Amino acid sequence: MKSFKQYISEAPIKIKAKLGRAVSAGGHGSGSTEKGWVHKSGKIIVWKGMKPYHVQYIVKNLSKFGLKEKEVLDVLEARFDSSFGAPKPKEEAKKHLEQLIAGHPIDRDATIEYLAMKKGWCRVVLGKYASIGGNDIRTIHQVAKQIDKKKEWIKGIKSLELWEYGEGQGSIKKGNQATHNLAGSLDNAYDVSLWVDGKSADPKKVGQGRTEIGRTMAQFREEKGYPPAYAKHPLLMKLVKQHNDPFKFILAALSAMSSGKLKLRRIGVANTREIAALWNDYNTKKINPAMIEQFVIDIHIERT
Repeated sequence: MKSFKQYISEAPIKIKAKLGRAVSAGGHGSGSTEKGWVHKSGKIIVWKGMKPYHVQYIVKNLSKFGLKEKEVLDVLEARFDSSFGAPKPKEEAKKHLEQLIAGHPIDRDATIEYLAMKKGWCRVVLGKYASIGGNDIRTIHQVAKQIDKKKEWIKGIKSLELWEYGEGQGSIKKGNQATHNLAGSLDNAYDVSLWVDGKSADPKKVGQGRTEIGRTMAQFREEKGYPPAYAKHPLLMKLVKQHNDPFKFILAALSAMSSGKLKLRRIGVANTREIAALWNDYNTKKINPAMIEQFVIDIHIERT
């Protein structure tokens, strides 16, 4: 079965453009997303819309992150020399840096992001579904507390993924690329709140010892995740029953919305999450909400 990334990458440009405009125009709340960088000391740099990309913002504002151009070029040169075997690694490093500054080709360079993370910064995506990536789970926890203290954005988030970046493949100074691994995830607002307010940074400790009744009550604290009218919508429910593959269902629903055949209250990332929640309610094959956020926002909109 293809991944959602593959399906979205192959989706019609018309769908991508509409989704891109919807996200860029949206305000903060259940239907919008903000992204950026937050320091463990409390400094917050966030913006709405896709650009600048996370890594693009770093390379265009190195001094804000306590970095120098030489540090970036050194790790890039080592990468092109050791890992890629480029004949002119220094020139390739400069070229790659120029591309990142211009916002091309991608919103990711884990190695450069890791340089900022070692200085106490965390890569954040904030919204109904969110992610925080940092050097270690304690720093990530500190950043979550700072966000909640200053902006009160964390409470109410229904899905939060926590990513630790490091040098699992070897030193980045020797040409190895930084790694990022999922340190934990919280899948309801109640547990997110417990984790943010708690003393332990370990998300695995949230809900430890909770009885089956307690787990059920935490689950019922959440909404179904979609408007009740969706379950009565004839075309939408027809698509739910017609497809066995959840990602084919998402693509079919987006195509129907784009063509005007399926008229829902909006088209955008929030709407995509809602139809994914509808699918999850009626099928055993589940779609991870954080995956919708990650791929719909970070991948296909940048191609419009």
